Amino acid sequence: MYYIWVLQVQPADVGHAGFGRDRVYILMLHKWKGECHYNPEELYAIVASRIKASIRTRPRDYLVSTPRDIEVEAMRVAGLRNITFRPAPRFLFLAQN
Repeated sequence: MYYIWVLQVQPADVGHAGFGRDRVYILMLHKWKGECHYNPEELYAIVASRIKASIRTRPRDYLVSTPRDIEVEAMRVAGLRNITFRPAPRFLFLAQN
């Protein structure tokens, strides 16, 4: 009654090489009520290859917190956990940059 395609994809397929949690998409098309003009697997491969050719993120593209942002978040979490916040020595922040 249905055509079924299972697409196993990776974030890098669409330019997000900075993280990696693969996805599975299940496409279903009713045999009598729908029309398929392109093979979804082939179409995905074409689109993904064009995106990969022009876009590629890296882990550092997602890590944009300043040392102050990290400290403020640590203070917030310490407060939620009812523990004393102790700031990191400044040399640790200098080593990150």
